[in-house]
Amino acid sequence: MNRVKFNGDNNSFLFQNGEEPGFTYFFCQLYPALVFYCFKITTDKEASEEIASNAFIKIWAKHKRFSDADSIKNYLYRIVRNDALKHLHKEKRKTERNKEVIYLYGNEQEKDHFDKLVKAETLRELLQAIKALPGECSKVFHLLYVEGKSIQEAAKEMNLSPSTIKTQKARGLAALRKTIKPVVLIIAFTLSIV
Repeated sequence: MNRVKFNGDNNSFLFQNGEEPGFTYFFCQLYPALVFYCFKITTDKEASEEIASNAFIKIWAKHKRFSDADSIKNYLYRIVRNDALKHLHKEKRKTERNKEVIYLYGNEQEKDHFDKLVKAETLRELLQAIKALPGECSKVFHLLYVEGKSIQEAAKEMNLSPSTIKTQKARGLAALRKTIKPVVLIIAFTLSIV
């Protein structure tokens, strides 16, 4: 079974040398998952987008230090996590309930960290697999599972019949079963991350 892999060897070289295509590759591959991961910590969409964007600015300033895709990815997740926790702390200080919330929420942050990381990586892998589906099938999956539209809404938007949408959905599921591990699909749909 082939699995969609995060492979940025050539792009890691470009990134390390400060070339824009390397930055663009990692931004396109990781930004949505980083925003999702951050949102699971902050529950603030705008702040999550800003934190994820700033993480790329921070890592780009140190691009020469990173020679492989995993070190780039791991560093970005670390920056986002730390900045998300700082954001939370700053927001919590604005309220009178600061001490109680920090005390109760602090331990929960550590317990949920792994769960949030798994969800973010699962989402990244699933979105990458959906993008790799054939054109119309990819569009159907994006509408149904990323945007959360119904079969009827997707049919109307794509100017297709609902039965065509169902057929494309079935084809997409069959293709995804071949390209990613079944456990990823189970996690994605069980945890409602899409």
